[in-house]
Amino acid sequence: MNKPKLIIYSQQISECPFFVPPSGIKTDFITEVVGTSEELLNKIKTFNADAVLVCFCQAEEKDAVELLRLDVLTNLVPLIACSRTDSSDFVCAASKNGADYFINCSEEKEKIVSTINKIIQHGGIKKFFEYFYQDSFTLSSYTNKIIKIILNTFPNRLHENEFARQLGVTPRWIRKLCNQAFKIKFSKLMRRIWVYQALRLVKLTNFDNGEIALLLNYSEEGSMVRDFRKELGYSPTKARELLMNYNPEDMLKK
Repeated sequence: MNKPKLIIYSQQISECPFFVPPSGIKTDFITEVVGTSEELLNKIKTFNADAVLVCFCQAEEKDAVELLRLDVLTNLVPLIACSRTDSSDFVCAASKNGADYFINCSEEKEKIVSTINKIIQHGGIKKFFEYFYQDSFTLSSYTNKIIKIILNTFPNRLHENEFARQLGVTPRWIRKLCNQAFKIKFSKLMRRIWVYQALRLVKLTNFDNGEIALLLNYSEEGSMVRDFRKELGYSPTKARELLMNYNPEDMLKK
């Protein structure tokens, strides 16, 4: 099984019981611990992390300012703020300063691991747009709203009529915006997102094709196979072989 890779940014890691073996998360993730922004930048370049966890332990609102600098360094990788306190002031400050997500490390290990895995999965959608369609973020505020709807509803795949209803526009307008922002039809955009997420699950887990199809809310494995053939030209089984040497981003560019 390919475990997700997690960079932990902390200067107090030895004081946090959650990260100490045998109960720590090293059994669930491949981890690298850094204590400076320079080390973080180096690991971002070389470690190919799936998320960055910034551990604040006993955090105060003023500590969240540190995230401003780290957010720039992490680039496309989901940035998670972690603390033993979940005070509304700190959570709000963390969000304003660049944290994509927040977790309370005083919760049960199973819940935290599950949350981080879900963040990594959803982070793939953000990474997808920033990697393939970076310019779309500045084209229109509606493109950001479309991305937010996808993030909030994943793994449910909404029809363009539902996007139009939530945005208060017409389906035709959605189709036009999609062509302008992403240079492809709405239906192809959705298919690419789901194929990309499937590729990430193949890369990060030992789930078989049927399990991945179920996780991504396909009605059956055959529907996912058809999406792969339309988007990549080959089956998920062939993709699994190629992912031994390529990343999901490479596969969608081929």
